[in-house]
Amino acid sequence: MLWKFKYKPLKEGEIRIIELFPGSRRQPIWCRLLHVLASDFGDYEAVSYTWGPEPAERRIWIEGQYPLIEEVLEQGAPPGTPRRLWIDAICINQEDFSERNQQIRLMCSIYSRCKRLLVWFGSEDEQSGSAFRAWAKVILDSPFLHIILASVDGLLGRPWFTRTWVLQE
Repeated sequence: MLWKFKYKPLKEGEIRIIELFPGSRRQPIWCRLLHVLASDFGDYEAVSYTWGPEPAERRIWIEGQYPLIEEVLEQGAPPGTPRRLWIDAICINQEDFSERNQQIRLMCSIYSRCKRLLVWFGSEDEQSGSAFRAWAKVILDSPFLHIILASVDGLLGRPWFTRTWVLQE
């Protein structure tokens, strides 16, 4: 049986930020949800990803309750330091349509104020790891940087990058 997380209601202009506590991949994932005002989001990282059919393999403790988790949380926080994240699937109560609509209006502000935007393409596999290492080597060592940049521009012209949410993020 899956437990449903019980969200505390947000006040006008508030968002939730995940405070992810340090740990290793072998330990349970522990975090809490902070309510912060739009005027004082503080330092946090926003995560951009696509929702998918992949089921969560692990559970996460948020304030003593189990909701579903996105894989990105498995990356954890730096040793000794909590990590602050904004991930829409967790920070927005997806079952509360009024809250979802209110939070959608804040998304531009949420993404523009983050200290860093993390794009999650999914779990690393042999091909993706090799692709990123090769991409970094080619870009750093190439006298054909202008050709590479034109190719990247072509990639960024694909339909995924034209989605409203991606542009907003």
